[in-house]
Amino acid sequence: MSDFLNSLAKYSPLALLAAFGGLVRCLSAPQRISRKMLLVEMTIAVFAGILVSLLLSPFAISPQVNAAAAALAGYSSKAVLYIIEQAFLRKFKKGAEDDSL
Repeated sequence: MSDFLNSLAKYSPLALLAAFGGLVRCLSAPQRISRKMLLVEMTIAVFAGILVSLLLSPFAISPQVNAAAAALAGYSSKAVLYIIEQAFLRKFKKGAEDDSL
């Protein structure tokens, strides 16, 4: 249980920063957005921010840079998720080709 609480304490501020990044992006959009869509966009932003933070965790970067990366990933969540998706697909495709040789 303490591992869960430690993870929660570690990633909650990053999730809030990512959500705030998503909120800023939605509020700066020229079109009006419903509350439901705002919630969806902020959820996607949190997912992107936590994912980027997890991907950066093996590297020796400061907590401030990690927080900034989470916030920026939240702001540009759909583009970030697309880039990560393409990188994983390339990696798995390359691995599948290597296995067939």
